[in-house]
Amino acid sequence: MRPGKKHPFQLWVEGKDDKFSIISLVTRHGYDFENDARLPFVKEHEGVDELLEAIGVLAKTSTLERVAIVMDADYGQADRWGQLRHRIPELGATPSATGTVLVRKERPFTLGIWLMPDNVSAGILESFLATLIDDDDTAWSHAKGYIDGAEKLGVAITPFKRDKHRIHAYLALQKEPGLPFGVAITAGALRSSSPLAHQFLTWFKQVFFPGVEVEICLSPSEPHFAVAEGLVFSVLPPYSETTATIAINPNIVEYAENPTPSDLNSEYVTVKGDVEISQFSVVELTDETFSFSMDTESRSEHTFSSEGLVYNIKFLGTKKVNGFLCFQLYVELAKMSPLQKVGTFEFMLQHEDADWLTNSNVYTFDPIVQDGVSIEVIKEQDGTLRFGVNGPLGHSFVLRHQLEKVTWNNPRFLVHLTWGKTSVKLYVDAVLVKEHQV
Repeated sequence: MRPGKKHPFQLWVEGKDDKFSIISLVTRHGYDFENDARLPFVKEHEGVDELLEAIGVLAKTSTLERVAIVMDADYGQADRWGQLRHRIPELGATPSATGTVLVRKERPFTLGIWLMPDNVSAGILESFLATLIDDDDTAWSHAKGYIDGAEKLGVAITPFKRDKHRIHAYLALQKEPGLPFGVAITAGALRSSSPLAHQFLTWFKQVFFPGVEVEICLSPSEPHFAVAEGLVFSVLPPYSETTATIAINPNIVEYAENPTPSDLNSEYVTVKGDVEISQFSVVELTDETFSFSMDTESRSEHTFSSEGLVYNIKFLGTKKVNGFLCFQLYVELAKMSPLQKVGTFEFMLQHEDADWLTNSNVYTFDPIVQDGVSIEVIKEQDGTLRFGVNGPLGHSFVLRHQLEKVTWNNPRFLVHLTWGKTSVKLYVDAVLVKEHQV
């Protein structure tokens, strides 16, 4: 059942376009607004003035637990941020470029703020949506050229609203012209993946799906451990201030809560968040232990599944405590859908244009959504098929495949995307062409 008006988690936006754009974007990344109680009730307002008035009341009297606010920066974030700081004095001098998250310690309350488009620039919702269009999309080039040409002819266009004109012109050129923004995202006329969209989703998860921060401090002679979200974490040598080998075992056979000093295997282990066990003395690890390398530059995240859960481990970095090197991790988890546990996407890829694969046009196919996983397929100018896969934690990856020379008219391909515990495999006409480790 979709969250109601009294739900303690809420997302506040300026109007209907914002509401349905965000719902569609988040849904395309595997979240279920109909059935997931952790997702917020989305409250639309009659413009920015009404939203600002509601924020003033929220800061003083709210009994809500988690609130995310999305509003346009318009002329620039400085003026808008000043309006927010007037109502919420504990906000910092400037918004975070990755989205602001404020946690109040005196009572359970989390407040998130995102200024469209990117917390830094002047702009509006449509400036954000413009990042969901491929730069080489022919219709997008025509739309921008049309609006820019009209402006040169003397049509008055407010600079920060330029993308609004362009987006509407672009949607007018689609097969189904004039789709509302949310419908356009669902239908694939606007993609659900871009670097800015992923940053927005990361911020959204920080507000409504907070993970657990794990800190493991090591002595020079032996690795120490932490327990979080049902997993045993350890750091194995060799390691440095920027690299680590993380070992994880999903099964805790025996542990001790608040052990006495004589029982401890670890002196410097802390877990921040809703975790009851911060140290343990007796652990019997099974042969399911596995490890992977991480570094702060190129491989700062790792995703894996166990016992019907999907875990996303982020390596935040290191620091020194009492002379010992401490590794900081951030753990997120989500339940797997039946498809994610073990399942297969199977669909026929074809187009009404007989030469769709061999000509130089870019083709975007209708998205396929099932059980919290969504697939976007694009044929690029060089004939490469790009499969964008959106997973359960909002993380995404792309599989690209260059098909061999096609000699028949109106080609059709049977596509399988098979999910296992550790990888996703892409088959085209029963031939394995790509594998992605998750």
